Amino acid sequence: MKRSRRYNNKYNSKRKTQKSAKSLRRLIKDFEHYSPLHRTHHSGNLKQHSVWVTYYLQEAIKTPGKSPLGDVWNMIKHIKKTKRLRLNFERILIVSSLLHDIGKGGDLIFEYLSKPGHEKKGYLYLDEQEPYLLKNGKKLSIKELLRDFSTEEQEWIKWLVLYHWNLGILLKEKRPRAPHSIEKIAKEFIESLHNINSRTSLGKIFVLLQFMLCCADVLGAQPYCGDLEELDLFKYPEFSKDCFPTDLSMYKYYGYSSFVPKLINALYEQLNIT
Repeated sequence: MKRSRRYNNKYNSKRKTQKSAKSLRRLIKDFEHYSPLHRTHHSGNLKQHSVWVTYYLQEAIKTPGKSPLGDVWNMIKHIKKTKRLRLNFERILIVSSLLHDIGKGGDLIFEYLSKPGHEKKGYLYLDEQEPYLLKNGKKLSIKELLRDFSTEEQEWIKWLVLYHWNLGILLKEKRPRAPHSIEKIAKEFIESLHNINSRTSLGKIFVLLQFMLCCADVLGAQPYCGDLEELDLFKYPEFSKDCFPTDLSMYKYYGYSSFVPKLINALYEQLNIT
């Protein structure tokens, strides 16, 4: 008995999705082998950090009223609705958060102090310009990893990975305390996103998505110092208190909860969002 063309297309699409999900699980599993040596700067292994970053973003999406990032997400949904945009920005953001530090893996150097330029390497991996090697020495199939995404969605993911550390760099260089400093950070952050036209609706959404990923990346570096009471990260067995430092100096410096709302307002002003 012959299958209909519609059934075959649906069956093949399901198989592609399953292969893409399997490849993503294989990659996240490989992240377990990569760990930074400076735990006071970056807690957990690469898998844990990637999951924590994704968790912060999922919380902002599901319960937008609980965090400043949720307000940004509401703005993204508002722009999408008013401009009738069809891209699935939630899926793009979540997958980008899982892959944002892919550039720290794939080189079989499992313990490291730091990996400068990892954001660029991540872009090269996803653009198939360099091979990502799994622990067993086999090459990860990026084509299979991203096959469930359209060409446009893949480009968004690549660019979000490329620019995910731009805000972190600015926060290290400038102390975000004075109002003029926050305005300058917002302006320089937008300017650092090369080839992104922030005057268009899609450009504005990209800036806001990038900002959400950058903030979650900062929080995910030391979730012990973040909004722990609200997120309750330790209710999950894979999150162990043993891997977290007791030195909170880094997050006292960043002062996440105090300056991020001000930075969001400064971004809106720069983007002419009301």
